[in-house]
Amino acid sequence: MDKEKIKAFLKDLKECSDETGVAINVNPTGFLKNEFYIEEDDKESELQELTLKAFDLAMESLTESRSEEGQKLVETLQEHKKQYSEHYKVVESLKDSYQDKVKEKLHAKFSQENLQIEDQRFQQEVIYYLEKLDIDEEINRIAIHLQKLDKTLESPREIGRQIDFMVQELNRETNTIGSKSASTDISESVVQMKAQLEKIREQALNLE
Repeated sequence: MDKEKIKAFLKDLKECSDETGVAINVNPTGFLKNEFYIEEDDKESELQELTLKAFDLAMESLTESRSEEGQKLVETLQEHKKQYSEHYKVVESLKDSYQDKVKEKLHAKFSQENLQIEDQRFQQEVIYYLEKLDIDEEINRIAIHLQKLDKTLESPREIGRQIDFMVQELNRETNTIGSKSASTDISESVVQMKAQLEKIREQALNLE
């Protein structure tokens, strides 16, 4: 309640009463009207303004904090993706040695079983196993998925679910390579690739 305003009001009433000779009765409830609470209203308005400013600053700080956290997560994802790509390149470089690996295994098999086989028949066996163990399609699809993953990580939009989907696709191709592998080196690289995919998946859960 604005006491100074009430005092001034009462003073004015007394002066009017003295000048006119008419007694003026004052109803105390009249002081409950809004005009006598301007000071409090001002304080309330000021408090409300400060509260809104504090809220805006808090939201701005939260947004900035989440943005920084999101950027750090993206950098972590990029590092895991980089490590996955390095092992992927190893697999890609070894895939052309499949033919020699298959020939060696078939020769060893025939030798152990003391089988006599014509050269043409042997070549047919080699072709059959090469087709069965061929990983060219998986290699190509992984390359496409990695390109999409790069673009997604650069996107300002919500990317958590997109990354999770891409990890599923990469994991499928990686598992297929592992099941077809005729090389210990490739199998070891596949294990490392899967480990990096799992780390990417875990980090992606923290992204919106």
